[in-house]
Amino acid sequence: MIKAIALFIGLAMIYSLSAQKHYDDYLRDNNVNSLEYLENIYKKKDIIVFCEREHPECTQYKFFLEVVKSDWFIQNVGTIALEVVKCNINDELNSFLREEGLSNEEQDEKLLHIYRNLNDNILWTKSNLFFFLKEIYQINQKLRADKKIKVVGLDIRHKWDSINNHDGYKAFMSGEEIQNRDLIMTNNLVDWYNKSLNKGIRAKALVIMNYRHAFMNKYWFDGQKTINPNFGVFLKSELGDKCTNVYLNAFAYTRIFNIPKKHANGRWDEAFKQMNSVGISFKDSPFGEDRFELYPYVRTKIKWKNVFDHMIYYNNIKDHIYSYGMKGIVNEQFLDEYKRRFEVAKIRLTNNSVKRVNKSKVKKYKLFLK
Repeated sequence: MIKAIALFIGLAMIYSLSAQKHYDDYLRDNNVNSLEYLENIYKKKDIIVFCEREHPECTQYKFFLEVVKSDWFIQNVGTIALEVVKCNINDELNSFLREEGLSNEEQDEKLLHIYRNLNDNILWTKSNLFFFLKEIYQINQKLRADKKIKVVGLDIRHKWDSINNHDGYKAFMSGEEIQNRDLIMTNNLVDWYNKSLNKGIRAKALVIMNYRHAFMNKYWFDGQKTINPNFGVFLKSELGDKCTNVYLNAFAYTRIFNIPKKHANGRWDEAFKQMNSVGISFKDSPFGEDRFELYPYVRTKIKWKNVFDHMIYYNNIKDHIYSYGMKGIVNEQFLDEYKRRFEVAKIRLTNNSVKRVNKSKVKKYKLFLK
């Protein structure tokens, strides 16, 4: 019995080492610095849709900032399109991003006002985007007018001051715009794209979409109960080969208990452990041949290459950092409105919750599974 167990363990170890070698060998011959990799994609595509990690993870925005600061992005792309920014705040946001000579305090004041009304959440408390937008403002200070970086908010139209009671809140949350959010976001981007082409100005963009919104292919079986088609599917239908998508390394969840897990039993992270910022294609790679397990809520046998075209590996999961809150986001002038939003949503507000959002809280993410 003991010999049988030892033989089983030995065979399992040999299989595991053999499987890992497949990824290691591929990366040894196929790895390109992520910025160079993206620059090459933009030579062929107009729109790159990134699959954002969980919203509060902030090292991903350090990577996005590296992209935005690069000379080739400034010269040839120049636009960032965001899922979590509503479309009817674009004028105010870009007016801020183009304004000259604001002091640090004035920057914070104007950006906090925008952030309090960023989307249909009671308050968007993820601090990564706040600091990302502030960095864009500072980059723009050094650029001439026609090269300043622009942000296009894609999310549905929303105004908190038009919601006066709980019935109005419920009507909005169950309304057509919420139900058709992915299609509306697609239309907003395609509208910007076509207008840019017609004006003869740059029609390239880096798009940041969270999770399933970035999936560009069907990720369920026909005949199964499904969710509505997502942004990526709609966009591919509209723009075809002009667009592509990129998975930014993160983790998946188990089908049972929804526990975080590493991809391919940890083989991806093991293969990339000596590399920090690398781009690869899923096509013709062992990574692309793995079963797509990012969406555990439906059973599927499709592969990563069927859903994503590319992957950027930036920072191992152990180095991912989550950040919430901003100093002064709920000040005395905003406090009554903040309370009102909770009241119309019929969500309990505690004094601690006000304190929490008014200071930045940073923590490293701890993965439960190996």
